[in-house]
Amino acid sequence: MKYIFVPVLLAILTLGASCQRSQKKPDVPVVDSPSTGAAAKPVEKLGPPIQVRSGENSSSLSAKPLTSSGENTDARFSPDGTRILFISRARPSHKQAQVYELYLGRMTEKRITFHDGDDGAPVYHPDGQHLLFSSATDEIKEEPYVIDRLMKNYYPEGLAKRGKDKPGDINEGSELYLQSLHGRVIDRLTRTAGFDSDPDVDAKTKRVVFSSARTKDSMHIWLLNGKNQVRLTEGQVIDRSPRFAPDAKAIVLSRTKAKAERAVAADDSADMDLILLEGNDFRKTRALTSGPGSDLYPAWNPNGEEIIFSSNRGGGGVFNLYSIDRAGQCVRRLTTSDFDQLQPGFSPDGKQIVFTGKREGQHHIYVMDYPKPSDCQGPGVAPPKGAVPAASTSPGPAPSPQTTPAAPEGTTTSSSAPAATAATPAAL
Repeated sequence: MKYIFVPVLLAILTLGASCQRSQKKPDVPVVDSPSTGAAAKPVEKLGPPIQVRSGENSSSLSAKPLTSSGENTDARFSPDGTRILFISRARPSHKQAQVYELYLGRMTEKRITFHDGDDGAPVYHPDGQHLLFSSATDEIKEEPYVIDRLMKNYYPEGLAKRGKDKPGDINEGSELYLQSLHGRVIDRLTRTAGFDSDPDVDAKTKRVVFSSARTKDSMHIWLLNGKNQVRLTEGQVIDRSPRFAPDAKAIVLSRTKAKAERAVAADDSADMDLILLEGNDFRKTRALTSGPGSDLYPAWNPNGEEIIFSSNRGGGGVFNLYSIDRAGQCVRRLTTSDFDQLQPGFSPDGKQIVFTGKREGQHHIYVMDYPKPSDCQGPGVAPPKGAVPAASTSPGPAPSPQTTPAAPEGTTTSSSAPAATAATPAAL
């Protein structure tokens, strides 16, 4: 009897599967539909371009809005300049910060990540088919203390706690991930309790530089080379937004002195300066800027000779855009506006910049032509008292870098330690 039952059962199952296939609706082609289930959709209800005053004069630039729904930050161009990655939160479909991709040619966007924790700081891999980003999705599951602390600040779908006026900044535990844009492949790059974020990738060697709060009351820059992780900076400092120079021989970052209450999130009210890491192992440090105000979110011009950044050095508490040459000899003001312009970044050809604009309490992504820099305002670091200022405002030779001895403690090293190449910063 049992020998008759088995073939009959198989026949029934086969017939059922056949019926299901015959009833299945035909596939409807969807533009750019990844395995995650998201489809590219037109960006709707975009506002009109806004006028941004250029430098110290009265001329204006037209900044085109690229986003309309939710709070949007952390924009980065793709290697070919046709797309932009950004972070979006507080949308009707989700509250937590997630990664989106925008196609500039047809102005369509699609959601790339689907996590129950906040994501941040997305950047394209040099191959243009993958991205790196930070996410709290695993940390909130793995650390009971973090879970207990954060549940009080939870949105229905994700993490709610974040610094005032600093959307997109992950103030709690996060790790780094490498994911394909279609969502089929994801690789976790770091596994250390606490904050790992602000990744940037060297296009030549594929090394990754990032910020990490692995040391109590401090945040340092780390270099990930394959499986090898090496700490590049030390001391009681908060180092954010590292960015590789186009020639990979330097890394720019934003730094302030550490305080216990700012151990994880850099405080915009603190004075932050731009620092350059140089040398074969990035152990030589050189200050690019100093003085009152905060210089944040540095980004390299593709020509490798100029860095743009956001700063409130102009007074009034507003962050405008500035540039400084690689030698640190000439600061130039790019914009003079009454709203914050944060997280600037160049297009691959250097002709446009994308930035986060905060207007009327909302953060959105804008793009505009790169403004011609105004006259040189002087060096980024004020000369010592009694020094005679240089007669020329043209960039001069870089001052001799001062070596910062650093024998990283608790780092993982190997004989294949980092090669002679560098990175640059950009952090929120």
